[in-house]
Amino acid sequence: NNRIHVLDHAGTETNILTVKKANLEIQNLTFTHDGQHLLFIAAVLKPIDEKLKWSKCKAEKRLVAFNVVTGEIESQSPIMNTARNVTIGKEGKCALVSYEDRHPPELWEVSVSDEGTLKMSLHYACEVDQPVVFTGDSYFG
Repeated sequence: NNRIHVLDHAGTETNILTVKKANLEIQNLTFTHDGQHLLFIAAVLKPIDEKLKWSKCKAEKRLVAFNVVTGEIESQSPIMNTARNVTIGKEGKCALVSYEDRHPPELWEVSVSDEGTLKMSLHYACEVDQPVVFTGDSYFG
């Protein structure tokens, strides 16, 4: 189901958002500070093009920017691993994506274009030379 139930701090439902693309399964999300956009992690459930055949590999995951006002997906980027959490930075200019299975976190730059659409670009992927175990969610310190 691609419905997002928005709750206030008291737990009262204030809105229901619907993502119009039915081929995505939303797994983790966060609002931007202005409340106009959502960033969420989603798994692609079936190919967009009906001519393509779905393989037996793991479902593709994507980081998706969704406009709450228009109800449209503005941008999306594939991610390689199974994400655990997405967090927006204090100033709203970056997002931190943490992964399961001990994969290192990624820092994504988040910007609003002149047209008001949210754009994302991979800014930094943590690569380490020594064996390190990444566990739990990553947070800005």
